[in-house]
Amino acid sequence: MRNLKLLVLGFAALGLGLIVSDLDRFKDLLVHPFDNDGGGLITIGGFLVPLVMGLLGMMRPPFMRWQGLASLAGFAAIAIKGEIWRALPKIMDYPTKGKIGLLAVAGGVVVSALATWRPEDVD
Repeated sequence: MRNLKLLVLGFAALGLGLIVSDLDRFKDLLVHPFDNDGGGLITIGGFLVPLVMGLLGMMRPPFMRWQGLASLAGFAAIAIKGEIWRALPKIMDYPTKGKIGLLAVAGGVVVSALATWRPEDVD
């Protein structure tokens, strides 16, 4: 599957952009990364790892299986920490930023799983 690295990069940039757009929350996550059982560290790191993997896949193709696994680990950490399975049934009750954030995490998990299953170096 070609160009899944673009989707991994896009979902990671979308999620990180949403965090940075709320500057006060972003500062709190940076200053106190271990509050809420490491929530800040998991959230920022969970989006930063797939972002770096996507950039690495763009600069030095092909996007390999280990890069897909690293991206999947980052997105999955956010999904598990945020208990996304409880949030998805109530998605219409969230504000627009919450919906986009859920889309970024869920989409990132799916695309990273596809990139792991069928990396570019196999084609």
